[in-house]
Amino acid sequence: MKKSGLKPVGIPFLVPPVQRHGVRRAISNKMPKTTSMNHVLRTEKDYNDALLRIDQIFDAAPGTPEGDEVELLVVLIKDYENKYHPVLPPDPIEAIKLTLDERGMKAKDLVGLIGSKGYVSQILNRKKPLTAEIMRILNRQLGIPADILLS
Repeated sequence: MKKSGLKPVGIPFLVPPVQRHGVRRAISNKMPKTTSMNHVLRTEKDYNDALLRIDQIFDAAPGTPEGDEVELLVVLIKDYENKYHPVLPPDPIEAIKLTLDERGMKAKDLVGLIGSKGYVSQILNRKKPLTAEIMRILNRQLGIPADILLS
């Protein structure tokens, strides 16, 4: 097999994939000297190492050792994030405003759906609560998930 004549440079991501194939060492100097992460993430350092590692091997083909490692890392990272960096559900009023913005709508477009201009304004300014009937309408008409409206 003829070599391409290209030599690895100091930046690992510029090395052609053919030259990197089969190399069993960490690409980044920030990574531990092991080639895989296959343990429970217990610390922020473990979490950051896993993020670095998944970034390195993210495009690995499914069914390969690195592809399996990507799948495992996704599970480990998701578990760690759920425990230590949970994403709180959005505020219902903010979800309504965001949905309106995404659809290019204004508050006045809700007048025909849920009540008068003043009533819509009071809801969006948190002066009136969302009723069950209004939540149903917003869920059906705007597609805002019920669990967000109920939170």
